[in-house]
Amino acid sequence: MDDRNGALNPSDETVLFWSSKVQFASTPQSAGISTPSGSRVNGCVLVDCGSAALFDTPTGVSSTIAYYKSLEQAHVEKTEDQEQVLVLGKRVGWPSTAMPPHNLPFVMLGAGILWFGWFGFNGGSAFAADGVAAQAVLNTFVAGAAGMIAWLLIERIRDGHATTLGGASGVVAGLVAITPAAGFVGGLSPIIFGALASVCCYYAIQLKTRYGYDDSLDVVGIHMVGGIVGGLLLGFFADASIGGVDGAFFGDAALVVSQLIAIVSVIAFSFVVTFAIAKVLDNVIGIRVSDDDEVAGLDQTQHAETAYVD
Repeated sequence: MDDRNGALNPSDETVLFWSSKVQFASTPQSAGISTPSGSRVNGCVLVDCGSAALFDTPTGVSSTIAYYKSLEQAHVEKTEDQEQVLVLGKRVGWPSTAMPPHNLPFVMLGAGILWFGWFGFNGGSAFAADGVAAQAVLNTFVAGAAGMIAWLLIERIRDGHATTLGGASGVVAGLVAITPAAGFVGGLSPIIFGALASVCCYYAIQLKTRYGYDDSLDVVGIHMVGGIVGGLLLGFFADASIGGVDGAFFGDAALVVSQLIAIVSVIAFSFVVTFAIAKVLDNVIGIRVSDDDEVAGLDQTQHAETAYVD
């Protein structure tokens, strides 16, 4: 990539166009998405309390656009110049060079703040201080806790130790999964949502090494997979006594089909539009810095700042 990266900040343009064209351009998804009656996507009723189909799933799909390496190259040893990626590609040195989180205390602080904010996100989707809002807040807490415990148990069983990073990842997986169902399920359901999503997300993250896509923030493995798991589980566990809609376990199996069709539609829309936006920006201003700038650090090369001073 040439020096044109310094003229404009590619991340600003990407956020601007992606927010307007992917998240909010699909009005059938965003209109009425927090109401018990759901919103209509491709003729199907999409039930989604906290807009997971509008935020989490498209985010994961769009991250796949940036980092995914073609499957036919996944098991073939190639140099970095030969590897095929859709748009952005992998970080310099990944996966041969270990790139652990640089500040775990900040990770835990951020996870706590995120969890606290998620109460308002899901509870506020009821647009009222009523029983549905209270149920959504309770479900948000329970699912996040179940996700954390499940992730820590997997780490303990597989690796012999549990990690704080794993705990934070499990919390996010549980929160993402319960988001579409927060105002529609009750009882032990949030435990199932959080635990099952955590297990699925844990193993989904392992796939990035196998298939060669650099999901540095695990957005694909947690947000996309967690959002899909939560959306599908909602089709089974929705309870009309809470949110006005019944799922398969309460007599309406059609909701599972509607959720599946709606999720596939969101994935397809997000994939196509994000790819188009990324390709246009890449050809116009470039969306990747040079290898030298990346190795030196984007804080210094792009923002002229240093996070830590010796």
